[in-house]
Amino acid sequence: MHCAAENHFANLRMFCFINANSSKNGSILQPEKSANLLKNGLNPNRSRSNLTMPEISEQFSSLKVSRFEIVLRSETEAILPALIGSTLRGAFGHALKAVSCSMPHQNCENCFLSEVCLYTSVFEPTSGSKIRDLPRPFVFHPPIPPITREISADQNLKLRIAANGKISFKLILIGEAAKKLPYFIYAFELMARHGLGADRFSFKVAEVFQIDANNYKTLIYEPNLPKILPFRETNLKELVEYRSIEINSVQNLKIRFQTPLRIRRKDKFGKTYLLEKINFTEFFKQCSLRLKLLSENYGTAFDYDFLNLMEKSRTAKTSADKLWRHDSVRLSTRQKNKLDLDGMLGDIEYEIEELANFLPFIIACEFLNIGSASSLGLGNYHLNS
Repeated sequence: MHCAAENHFANLRMFCFINANSSKNGSILQPEKSANLLKNGLNPNRSRSNLTMPEISEQFSSLKVSRFEIVLRSETEAILPALIGSTLRGAFGHALKAVSCSMPHQNCENCFLSEVCLYTSVFEPTSGSKIRDLPRPFVFHPPIPPITREISADQNLKLRIAANGKISFKLILIGEAAKKLPYFIYAFELMARHGLGADRFSFKVAEVFQIDANNYKTLIYEPNLPKILPFRETNLKELVEYRSIEINSVQNLKIRFQTPLRIRRKDKFGKTYLLEKINFTEFFKQCSLRLKLLSENYGTAFDYDFLNLMEKSRTAKTSADKLWRHDSVRLSTRQKNKLDLDGMLGDIEYEIEELANFLPFIIACEFLNIGSASSLGLGNYHLNS
């Protein structure tokens, strides 16, 4: 069954402000020098090819990127955080471990099965390299809340789902992770039954769709089906090619950060801070780093003249900057502490000569997110053509 991809707010009853005194409806809106390169996980000596941009895009075919939509039905009225990505990722992690682990000690670091375990390969992938924590082979794209600068400061925006109402989120699986989709769905079912949020609101998995490169959806699972229906995996090249058709700008790039972009730096005293001024060079560096890590670990390492592109990126100008800082905190039960999820939201516009040289990387990360905590949905942006 094929149908045009629907807006993921179609079955969502409302976003609203919730506090002790009021409730209002909200409307829905739709990598410098060699030392610095190495510091950011980039090797300036390995990207010396003279490949053209189409040839770079062709390399994207080595990285499988498959998209799915998970639809949950609420058992009761539920009130959840507006930025639900951290809630989903935390609950999913607990459920996936319950599905995967049979060891009484539940200690992954000291487990002799950790190198072949589904949970560690998906949720806590590690390497013997300097970059110990590898990027996860999944990304959540939760519903995008209508956060404005004023709402962000107030921090009272919540997601309310009526009883028997539906909420959907996108799941991006990278590399061979799509072959483990049955485990993901089983974990989502367990997660939904156990409940979401601090109050453990119960849900059920209602439907699962596969989304192709052209944004058409195919139903591949619902509770009355004994197995997941067959689907065709897609790759990053396909996604970028179809999306690029919709981008008609030659020199002007308008970007909306829909979920907080977290780029962390350290000052001269070693204190970590959030980078609030995002020039185009920094933005492109984040895209390049994200694709480097994913391709090296889940596909074939991309080969292109990174230093040349970085030099060209410095000619770009920021023509409009309407970003603001959104402060948020997440309670991590796995790490047993509170984690800052502050980041930059809003719109920014760049003027870049030879924009076509950068577009494959920028479009690719529109699907994959950038910055820290990208797997739980942060650093998601939309290109306005």
